[in-house]
Amino acid sequence: MKVKEFTYACILTAVIIVIEVLAAATGEFLVVLTMASTLPIYIICRRSITLGIISYICVGVILLQINPHQLIFFIFTNGLLGISLGFCDKKIMHAVMSILISGIMLFIGIIITVNLIGIFIIKWNTGIFAFLFSCVYAAFYRFVARKVYEKLNKIESTLKR
Repeated sequence: MKVKEFTYACILTAVIIVIEVLAAATGEFLVVLTMASTLPIYIICRRSITLGIISYICVGVILLQINPHQLIFFIFTNGLLGISLGFCDKKIMHAVMSILISGIMLFIGIIITVNLIGIFIIKWNTGIFAFLFSCVYAAFYRFVARKVYEKLNKIESTLKR
């Protein structure tokens, strides 16, 4: 493992923690900000799956100390989506397969989160809607994350010259 990759992962992990803590500190006001925490975990995992998993665990441990509510949402939704998209894209899977796997992972995470919170409203028709939403959200996030990742790589290669 290169020091440069490790440093890069540490910086992005700190960004994730700042995003999550800021969302927790402001309550419901900036809760949509937590969707941005998927991007750094995707970038880390895309560069190194091992560092992505380590970052995911580190963020989880820190959020456990700060706000367990944010921990549940990060571990089972945003973080899980970032890990699954980053892993699938690192392994050069077909786009549809990557979206389907990530959508399934996000759907499972949503079901777990809903059950942990104590909202048992997932019926057959809402389950189908939640699965379709998960796949569409994964497709959208994959598109955005790949563009950002490509742009960062372009900037990095320009800086190396």
